[in-house]
Amino acid sequence: MIDIVNAYADAGYQCILFAGRLVPRNKQLNSTVKVEKIVRYNRNSNLTRLWSWIIGSLQILVKVAVKYRKCHLFIVSNPPTAVLLPLVLKNPFSLLIFDIFPDVLTELRYAKSDSPGIKIWERLNRRIYPKAFRIFTITEGMGEVLKKYSGNNPVKIVHLWTDNDFLRPVDPEDNHFVTRHCLKDKFVVLYSGNIGLASEVDVLIDVASRMKNGKIMFLIIGEGAKKEPMVRRVRELGLTNVIMLPYQPVGELPFSFSSAKLAVVVLGRGETKLAVPSKLYNYLSVGAPLLCLSSPGSEVQRLVETYQCGKNFNLENLDGISSYITYLAENPAIHTHLKQNSLNASLDFGGINVRKFLPLE
Repeated sequence: MIDIVNAYADAGYQCILFAGRLVPRNKQLNSTVKVEKIVRYNRNSNLTRLWSWIIGSLQILVKVAVKYRKCHLFIVSNPPTAVLLPLVLKNPFSLLIFDIFPDVLTELRYAKSDSPGIKIWERLNRRIYPKAFRIFTITEGMGEVLKKYSGNNPVKIVHLWTDNDFLRPVDPEDNHFVTRHCLKDKFVVLYSGNIGLASEVDVLIDVASRMKNGKIMFLIIGEGAKKEPMVRRVRELGLTNVIMLPYQPVGELPFSFSSAKLAVVVLGRGETKLAVPSKLYNYLSVGAPLLCLSSPGSEVQRLVETYQCGKNFNLENLDGISSYITYLAENPAIHTHLKQNSLNASLDFGGINVRKFLPLE
């Protein structure tokens, strides 16, 4: 979000940013931007997430109603309840949709599509979206889904981007993260991100238990409700090819990501056109080939097939996943080709994409 706010501030807009916390990488927030603090996002459980969404949206509602009645609102769908604010606020507004609610709830089977709450949310969307000054989203598939809410209001696709100046490949010889964790001669399969209840990342433990090649190491970085059960299972199975680490400091990301010979992107069962994890683009920046675990027809499958930078598997296809990892570990020429394809793909997802949000008038 800092990139988007900076783009508007650099173009001369007076900007106020509502945020629970700021995590700048190598770019600082434009000094002209005023920051209004709201509750920090708590992803420890579904209940704490919902609480964060509701409280954060209410804080924005009150602050805008009291202090910023004439401002143009640039509403991002995190928290998803923020998209409902135009029902109350009279400000002109634009929308940036990362996750389409309530559709993502029904796709992940958290709710039934015919439940009253879902039907009400859908009707509210049909009232809100047509009134937006502009609607942005991040993939063609999501753009197609949004048409049922936006009516004749066009949806502009702005692909996500990564900071290619910050996230660049680091040679193993110069990578202190690789040295510290004794990964120099390993074929590292990396997952970095949330390990919450909705995450299917625990499938990697099943895959690791099938591996016969001692060169292959599974590196799982992150936190969440599933982490402790995964740690216990690694111990119970006596797996020596799995390392589990906490979230790394932001400054370590180029080094931890560059340790990956293969980077894992996991979508929950049923997620298709409605989600593309932002970490996918970060992996491309360091030249990591992708192992995507998602349902057929997902956006991540489309991306890896378009750029030929990895492969997608169903979560249940443990034999196929295991065989693919082994194949790449034993065929360095094929791996090098995929690595170059990832780097080439990252050029389409650079910081220049942020300029596509301009102008807002």
